Amino acid sequence: MSKYPETYIKVNTFEIPFLAQFEEAKPSQNCTIINTIKDEIIAIETKEKMGTLIRSRECFYKEDIENIEIFKIAEEKRGTKKEIKSLFDKNNKPTDEKNSIIQIILDFYSELYTSDGFNDQEVDKYLGKIELNKLNEEDWSVLNQFISKEECLNNIKDFENNKSPGIDGLGKEFYLKFWNIIGDEVVEISFICKRTKFSTSAVLHQEKGKGKCAQNKKVKVLYDGQCPICAIEINLMKKLNKKNNVVNFVDITVGEYKPDDHLGITYSQAMGKMHVIVTHANNTKTHSKPEVTTIYDSMEGMKVMYNAVGLTWLSKLLSYPGVKETSDRFYRWFAVNRYRMTGRDKEECESERCNITDKKK
Repeated sequence: MSKYPETYIKVNTFEIPFLAQFEEAKPSQNCTIINTIKDEIIAIETKEKMGTLIRSRECFYKEDIENIEIFKIAEEKRGTKKEIKSLFDKNNKPTDEKNSIIQIILDFYSELYTSDGFNDQEVDKYLGKIELNKLNEEDWSVLNQFISKEECLNNIKDFENNKSPGIDGLGKEFYLKFWNIIGDEVVEISFICKRTKFSTSAVLHQEKGKGKCAQNKKVKVLYDGQCPICAIEINLMKKLNKKNNVVNFVDITVGEYKPDDHLGITYSQAMGKMHVIVTHANNTKTHSKPEVTTIYDSMEGMKVMYNAVGLTWLSKLLSYPGVKETSDRFYRWFAVNRYRMTGRDKEECESERCNITDKKK
């Protein structure tokens, strides 16, 4: 005998087809809902990743936004440094509550440019309350001295890891490693910057008459724009070149390449290794001398390019015994393997665009 009432059994028997139909339909409906939720989550995660990339202010990311751990670390570091812990409100009372801090900042900027006139008396009254200790002549004389080589080195040591103390983008580890070679020049550049009020890139051309020479010298760099690593370095060189605009960078992969425009350097030769053409013009009015043109290639061309954009010290470093031989060997290896390093397959490089058969010439 069944333990369930007869009416209950009848009802359930009657509803079985509907329940079965409902159960069969459920998976497809659930899949649609799940897929919709997945798409929404992916969209949110993508926006979050892009926000991380922007807030980290790191500029060495390309297309891949899956592996962004380094950017998250950079974002967290920046957030820690830039976070406001406490702020005074209009009533001069401090608050450390985040929402209150945000509101104070919003109120400040919303009222920053109002229709009220500028009150000089209030400003003078406020500044008059600030007591500053003035330097006496002896203290001023001591503090106004040029930085010593030891002080410069200590300042570089105080930099955080992977921070660059110069315009070249090289981290502090590089400066510490080669300080015995480049230390004197780094200090000299800081002296010149202080004395002339020029930036570093301008100083390297203007010191000891180099500014005048730069005006009479034209430098043309032939480079492979299809090589991602090459393009990154050239973009940095272009930024450094903006000050004096001495160098003309020519991407040989853009448009039709004409050897006659580049002193007979063939396309395959230019693809095999970097070529730099330097032309020294004569601007004197009393003497008429023809232009002197010199072609440099490989690592020698790189050093000429570094000199032209202001990285004179780096060019000198690459000329030191031991460093020169190593850098020359590395360049020869890189010129042959640059496409393999950047993931470009063999089929893609069967055309003349990737031809490096003349690399030994």
